[in-house]
Amino acid sequence: MGAPVWMQGRAPPRYMTTTLHEPMGMAVCRGELLIADYRNARIRAYNLETGIITTKVGSVVGYSGDGGAPSQAKLNGPTGVACDSLRGYWIADTGNSAIRGVLVVPGQSDVISTVIGGLGQGLAPAGTWTTAAQLRRPMQIAMSNTEWGAPRSLTFVDTGSAIARFVPLGTRVMEGAVQHVIGTGEQGYRQNAAKTNLALDNPEGIAAHHSTVFVSDTVNHRIVMVICQRVIS
Repeated sequence: MGAPVWMQGRAPPRYMTTTLHEPMGMAVCRGELLIADYRNARIRAYNLETGIITTKVGSVVGYSGDGGAPSQAKLNGPTGVACDSLRGYWIADTGNSAIRGVLVVPGQSDVISTVIGGLGQGLAPAGTWTTAAQLRRPMQIAMSNTEWGAPRSLTFVDTGSAIARFVPLGTRVMEGAVQHVIGTGEQGYRQNAAKTNLALDNPEGIAAHHSTVFVSDTVNHRIVMVICQRVIS
């Protein structure tokens, strides 16, 4: 994990023996730092108390494992991960054009499933149910607990389609209707007051706070902020 620095007089932490290959998105979740280990096709977990790294999700590159143990599942170039305080955590399985969810229930074994995508590349119309929606290389993911009137919402950038999307979720489910935040579905640059007509170019990052979403419009070198129906950039 690079060249970390630790307090003088303390032993080197145990994570120094772990090799990562192009780590990308991260999220703190239930006492662990989750890391999207892109080239190794895994989600790693760094325990904030013990300093030990384990593999939470992934084995070899591929696409499989739904309904089973996350450690036996196959991912393809994961780039993003987000913590869901109510149900588990989410993974942008970029190479498979899918978003996977890991359901965490105390006292039970964790279970992974494909929540959105995994159906080939495409752009799903707004309102498409998550199990029927196609994606095109989704990258970063973020959660908001009070967004758009839902108990919690999943937001993400569908990078290959140059669009940001959200899924309003109930307290006990990991699926819903895929909705539109910003972008036209085509790569480019256009700025105006209507968020549905503002073009993005390979957006790669997203963050959410209540009803506000921030999108990194990567190739256009700007951050776009969406507040309900208004856009500021």
